[in-house]
Amino acid sequence: MLGEFTLDADTRKLKFRGLIDGFPLFEGYIKVDGFTRTIFQIPPLPGVSPADGLLGPANRAVEVDLSNL
Repeated sequence: MLGEFTLDADTRKLKFRGLIDGFPLFEGYIKVDGFTRTIFQIPPLPGVSPADGLLGPANRAVEVDLSNL
């Protein structure tokens, strides 16, 4: 996984831009004001095993925008 989180405290918006592998499951969470919110939950690609889902650099794009945190 390779990526960057950007949090704007004034507008209470979060952005994540990054890359993940084809395997395994990837999850991201944020805790704000005592509450945990899911940023993303991305399952592995269908039929991809650890042997071929982890080879090479991460190449699945992930872009998430959350507002009203």
